[in-house]
Amino acid sequence: MALRFKIALSLNILVSIAFIASGFRYLLSSQIMPYHLEVIGRSWSDFDPRLQMMLLGLLRLGGIGQLSTGVAIGILTLIPFRRGERWAYWVIPVTGLLWCVPISYGAHALHSSTGAGTPWKAVMIFSLVLVAAYLLTLRSSQGAEPQREGEPKKRSIGEKVILPNRR
Repeated sequence: MALRFKIALSLNILVSIAFIASGFRYLLSSQIMPYHLEVIGRSWSDFDPRLQMMLLGLLRLGGIGQLSTGVAIGILTLIPFRRGERWAYWVIPVTGLLWCVPISYGAHALHSSTGAGTPWKAVMIFSLVLVAAYLLTLRSSQGAEPQREGEPKKRSIGEKVILPNRR
């Protein structure tokens, strides 16, 4: 397996773990995130219990989305990506970016309008890591697909094969 491919695999796993951890953080939180309170300008205890319940429900929906995205990236990386299935090379960043782009846009808009410490920079970094991993797979797949030890070399269509001369 090429070094670039191994680095791309590691980067995808890193993003997957970060998304899963963050998803659990949102799912298991007993109140909305500190930056949410900063945007609103109130403390958690100021809210009516019914509003708290609604805000926690919305927070947990975000956590489920992030957790699901992380699990999807992890499965795609550990199974088809590791096997060298080229469709997975682009499906992984698309999956992650479908989560990252709207979240970073919303978080940046909140930061810009309120000055709150939203995590938009972290989300952008994960977007860039996914794109970097994808670019590494492009570079590593210009030759043959990743090959496991002991497997015969995979040939591309139209590649010349020189057979031994049999007389």
